[in-house]
Amino acid sequence: MRIEAARYCVDRAIEVGLDVDGGHEHLEAFTARQVDDDRLTGVELESGQIVPRTAVFVRPRLVPQDSLLTGLGCATHDNGWVVTDATGGTSVTGVWAAGNAINPRAQVITAAGEGSAAAIAINNDLVEEDVADAVTNSRPGAPH
Repeated sequence: MRIEAARYCVDRAIEVGLDVDGGHEHLEAFTARQVDDDRLTGVELESGQIVPRTAVFVRPRLVPQDSLLTGLGCATHDNGWVVTDATGGTSVTGVWAAGNAINPRAQVITAAGEGSAAAIAINNDLVEEDVADAVTNSRPGAPH
């Protein structure tokens, strides 16, 4: 899948007129770095070919840190990230999640906003529970 995504990116870059060094020629995983005098001089590909390079850009692999959530039984999407509604509610009643546990693109400000939305939803849930208890306990004949 990663090689197909890389091919797509190279194709789009070429379409818009960017000079892509090597094009599709080097679309395979590299297995080692070549370093001389503490400077990158190349990368060794899976095929054993060494490609001279002075810089390499690597996309981070985003992995959910959600063992607590999945351990509680929260459902996940096909991509492995926990499923939530707009307020951060999960498939497990009483469990909310926010930020990088559910959203691979959540930087600090986004994570904080999602956390705030989850906190508001949690508060609303607790208030609804308190109101329901108060109504039940205020009925004539209800135990005090």
